[in-house]
Amino acid sequence: MSKNADLFKKRQNVVQEIIKTEHTYNMGLQMLNTLVTKKLLKSLDDKEFSLHYAELRKLFAKLIDVENFSRAFVEKLHTTIIANKNTKNIAEAFDGLKQLVDVYFEYIYAYHSNMPNIKTERTKNAAFSKLVEYFETNAKDTIEAFLITPVQRPPRYRLLLQELIKYTPKETQEYTDLNKYLQEIMQAIASVDDKIDVFDEYNKMCQLQSSVSDFDIIGVKGRRMYFQGPATKFSRKYTNNRYLAIFNDGLLVLESYMVINWKPNKFYKTGEYLIMDVADSPPFVNAIDVRQKDKSFRCNLEDSKAKVEFLQGFEKMMKANNLTRADLEVRGFAPVWIPDDQAPVCMECQKKFTLFFRRHHCRRCGKCICSDCFKNQIRIPGISESPKHVCNECYKELISRETELLEALTKRGPSQEQEKADDIDEDVPFVSALDQDSD
Repeated sequence: MSKNADLFKKRQNVVQEIIKTEHTYNMGLQMLNTLVTKKLLKSLDDKEFSLHYAELRKLFAKLIDVENFSRAFVEKLHTTIIANKNTKNIAEAFDGLKQLVDVYFEYIYAYHSNMPNIKTERTKNAAFSKLVEYFETNAKDTIEAFLITPVQRPPRYRLLLQELIKYTPKETQEYTDLNKYLQEIMQAIASVDDKIDVFDEYNKMCQLQSSVSDFDIIGVKGRRMYFQGPATKFSRKYTNNRYLAIFNDGLLVLESYMVINWKPNKFYKTGEYLIMDVADSPPFVNAIDVRQKDKSFRCNLEDSKAKVEFLQGFEKMMKANNLTRADLEVRGFAPVWIPDDQAPVCMECQKKFTLFFRRHHCRRCGKCICSDCFKNQIRIPGISESPKHVCNECYKELISRETELLEALTKRGPSQEQEKADDIDEDVPFVSALDQDSD
């Protein structure tokens, strides 16, 4: 068999698969609409019974639209393929399929809104339950299995088109046309996915709003939510229950309020905080750092899945705001302080802490250190313009950086930059006397 003949045969197989699957799919829609949808809508119109969830009517009504458009697609497939006895004009069958995907969106929207109510409606409504049971007996499957098929269909069109293009000669007009229709469908599907994501997010935000006091979650126009979930926050001496929500405009930190509710603890605007991954090291498991200008903290997420979703949510937030980690890191954030109970000895000299030999925290790296290792003060770029107490290691590193900077500027010769560097040097004295105030 020649290469072209083999290609043509594979292409014919894909075409037959398209026809067969669409026909089978459409027959399932017809069965559901005949045995359930049309009877349901007639009974509601005749007031034979009513629904506890009135929106369910919209779900089944949209199903009739989907069936009609699918039937038209089947007829178009037959016209362009079977009637012509060949596969020459297959691309014509996909012309206008984007409009079918638009109809699917209306159904998918109703599906996401109403599916949680199907089971409850069957429990509360005997007439509705009887109608569904009759269908399931004849269909030999659940109604849920049939209702989800239109949700799964648009991605199936994309896959079939991609398969068809694979076996279509590139030099033909049909190849060009198929690629055009593929791009239209992919754009339509992406639009549907985005709209469904926004819809799902809004529902989740409404649910969260119902348990949050003194903070308007859903009233901000254009707000998107990329993560929500419980967390355990570590402070110097205690752990606290928190609830975190990443929005496109900020990070909301909630604290417990009246047992079942939450109230705002902090809201960090986008660009004013940074999320850092933390390797597991008990008690820090599934942990992340929330870095902020004035005070940062570490917390454990509920499980590894929640941590992945949290980090992905932060990445989505940055993408939505055209930010990168580099953009945020240069802004400078306070370190996360090591909890007191995690440091029985000084993390520099290893001296044991006691009631009188107290802990202090380096303002640059957050390590627990003793008073002897806490004597040095220096300006910390990006964190503070005034000198802050730092550990010996951070002090040496910062001094080294300033020295390297001054040497580099000196080699360039006198300039405005040199004058600025000299000003910095004058503003950063070495302080050997320990500030006696505890952190």
